[in-house]
Amino acid sequence: MDRGRRCEQRGWLRPCSSSRRPFRPAPIRAAPAASTGGTYRGADPMGLLWSMAPPRGDADRDAFRSRDPQAEAAFEVRLTASAGDAGINTTLRRRWLLPGVTHRPLALASDGLIGDLYLPAGDRTNRPVLVFGGSEGGNAQKWTAALLASHGHPALSLAYFGEPGLPPTLNDVPLEYFTRAARLLGGRTGTVAVVGYSRGTEAALLLAQRHPDLIGGVVVYAPTDLVYGGYPEKSRPAWTDAGRAVPLGRIAVDRVSGPVLAITGGEDRLWDSTGAAGAWLPGFPACSSCTIRRPVMASAPFRICPPAPIWLRRAAARGRRIRLPALTAGRAC
Repeated sequence: MDRGRRCEQRGWLRPCSSSRRPFRPAPIRAAPAASTGGTYRGADPMGLLWSMAPPRGDADRDAFRSRDPQAEAAFEVRLTASAGDAGINTTLRRRWLLPGVTHRPLALASDGLIGDLYLPAGDRTNRPVLVFGGSEGGNAQKWTAALLASHGHPALSLAYFGEPGLPPTLNDVPLEYFTRAARLLGGRTGTVAVVGYSRGTEAALLLAQRHPDLIGGVVVYAPTDLVYGGYPEKSRPAWTDAGRAVPLGRIAVDRVSGPVLAITGGEDRLWDSTGAAGAWLPGFPACSSCTIRRPVMASAPFRICPPAPIWLRRAAARGRRIRLPALTAGRAC
């Protein structure tokens, strides 16, 4: 049994463990080999990574986050396994950017946008993806965009408030800003997919509803089915369109022209993201390309992570493992 395990990231020792039986002098393959104890249970190829905890502090609050992908294209995770006096070490290299992926920062002065554009190596045959975050502001989704580009999708991580020259808060953000980004990414005639997080899911759905010729697919993490007021100034609108405030209330989805993937947590205590995804179903048009898929992590909290987790938190142990049928897989963090 490999009772003793340690995981280390960039010099920070973090405990993770698993117990498997019987012990044989052969490589341990995490995918089929079920753990019977330690920081996670069951067969999970990523279990040793997502179940890691920081050496000190609250595992549900403290997080590991690497530097920007263009500054740190990969990071290393060192694993140590021991059984009695015997031990073995190995190092995993987790990549954000594959060789050949290019990066270009976008600026208001030259591009009319603030963000980071990642282009895959070789022929760009996969659908471009526009990625943006929620009420945290700034350009928070560089890592997701870098991963998507490494898998062949031209990807643009977009800041829409909280950066110099943009609205300072989530108030009066023009939807035209997003369509400009989508056209820059997909060209004048191409369609793009959008990936939105939290409050950004409002913008993602509004774009898909109002520009079905431009937005050909939607992925929403911890979504809402409503347009809310701004943040922190709730008396002002969050979004505008053609200079007018986008009305509060339920988001229509009857003109959405592509598939929608909603990733929700059953223990989301900020808002009922699972219920919100279910509320869309009656509104979708009856066409084969307008499907919605709703994988629910039954015990997952509000925040959901991309694959090869950016944030590695023990709270993931409370999430039910699933496989998601779209651009990215998710796990509670």
